[in-house]
Amino acid sequence: KRALQIDSARLDGCVEFYSTALWHTRSQAELAQLAKRAIATNRRSAAAWCAVGNCASLQGDRDAALRAFSRAARLDAKCAYAYTLSGHEYAVSDRLDEAERAYLTAVAIDSRHYNALYGLGHVYLRMQQHEASVRYFQMAIEVHPKSATLRYHVGCAMLLAGDATGALREFDLSLELDPVSAVTRFERAKALVALNNLKDADNQLRELGELMPNEAAVFYERGRVAQAAERFDTAMAHYSAALDLEPAERLYKKAIDQLEALIQASKERQ
Repeated sequence: KRALQIDSARLDGCVEFYSTALWHTRSQAELAQLAKRAIATNRRSAAAWCAVGNCASLQGDRDAALRAFSRAARLDAKCAYAYTLSGHEYAVSDRLDEAERAYLTAVAIDSRHYNALYGLGHVYLRMQQHEASVRYFQMAIEVHPKSATLRYHVGCAMLLAGDATGALREFDLSLELDPVSAVTRFERAKALVALNNLKDADNQLRELGELMPNEAAVFYERGRVAQAAERFDTAMAHYSAALDLEPAERLYKKAIDQLEALIQASKERQ
């Protein structure tokens, strides 16, 4: 914004990123004005069409957004950001193959294009290609090593890939950067469970439960920990608390039914 105040004719390297910032803050009127001014200044600017695409995206018109980003790429074939923005639109529309191609094109233009690397990590995570997801998140971390969010996401991907030790390391690094992140602490507890460190996992979840007493997922995970430790009464209490908070969640009802069956089978063996 300051750069445009100094030089209103400056578009490339400024307007595309500023328009994305306005998209994230949901500043629809300001974004519309920015896109209009940018096009009026130079209709052959890739950055201007990125702003138009962001404006259309914020208004919910994904087709118009994709057309604008495509036009930006045609005007400047080296505009990696235009392909990245296309990837974002495809991803939120569950068109994952197209999102993958768009992000890969952006990375081919700029191998250190953080936004596209991050996007690929998410796309491969949703495709359940966990090793590929880890690889691209790690590439993004090489660009931004102090990002707590990236450390969290690569930890989640590692956990799904079966590398609980690596996941725990990344969650710890993330918490060093952002100590109050509840979601990272929650995933860290799941890594501890995967490593069979049930005591530390339960302590982590108990602390989270005190901070978020109405979070059903925390009660569910505490139930899983208690069940793994064969503390069935405690497990049932946690599962029931989770179901009370979210009565429509089938996962919690299934956990209760399975635990009841386990308890009954244990009694019959005795």
